[in-house]
Amino acid sequence: MYDFLASFFLWFGQVAPIVLIVGIGYWGYRRDLFSHVLFLILLSMIVNTALKCLFQVPLKPHLNQHEWYAFPSGHMQLATVLYGRLWWVFRKTKWAQLLLILLGGIGWAMIWRNYHDFIDVFAGVIAGVGLLLAYAVFTKWPLVRKHPEGIGFFLLPLTAPLIFLMPSIPQHMAHVWQAQGGVLGVSLGMIFLKLKKITEFPLSKGLAGIKAFLGLSVLVLMWSITPFLFGGLGYPLFLLLSFFLLGLWLSAGPDLIVHLMYRRKRQ
Repeated sequence: MYDFLASFFLWFGQVAPIVLIVGIGYWGYRRDLFSHVLFLILLSMIVNTALKCLFQVPLKPHLNQHEWYAFPSGHMQLATVLYGRLWWVFRKTKWAQLLLILLGGIGWAMIWRNYHDFIDVFAGVIAGVGLLLAYAVFTKWPLVRKHPEGIGFFLLPLTAPLIFLMPSIPQHMAHVWQAQGGVLGVSLGMIFLKLKKITEFPLSKGLAGIKAFLGLSVLVLMWSITPFLFGGLGYPLFLLLSFFLLGLWLSAGPDLIVHLMYRRKRQ
């Protein structure tokens, strides 16, 4: 029973459900909210790697990943920024407490499965909360509030030093280069949408469904083929470019295609 419950909670910290939640939320619900969630997830990947490299606490021996670090827990930090941000936005609704239960369940499951100690998980929560607070202050900066689509570029002075100060170990830096490419791709896509005013049109339920299905389908396809298309570029350019394209598609691709379909239907 406990193992089943742990698997249930841990599933919500995996790539597939996170992409599903963020993608559908961004394409079909509230772009403003889920663009911030997406930036927080990508930023968390960079910050967590920097913290791991700073403290260099090894993972448990039975996990057989001797070159990676445990403190603070990356999964817990990511879950905190994702579900914590959503809880804060929906905290006055009757379902908001489910997000806190989910967050607590993820932390419990990692300890129960012996992936992390309590201190690793607790540190992941603290780092995630700190990142949420810092991001909230950052987004109140007048220039960011005026141009929220450019957040990825405004973050460069903060993320670039972290990247270049971290040890240049491929296993450590892979997530960092992926996240940096994603941040720039998402931001560039949002800038494109604003300049072209593509999102300023009514969207029927049918077109919204097409947009979500198209977005997820192509995202999965791109995830599968980018290693074959760009793998020859080598580390770290392959990671940076592939996630740049994934972020660009996620932020602008489905909207552009649906916009063209809408215009054609109106003619």
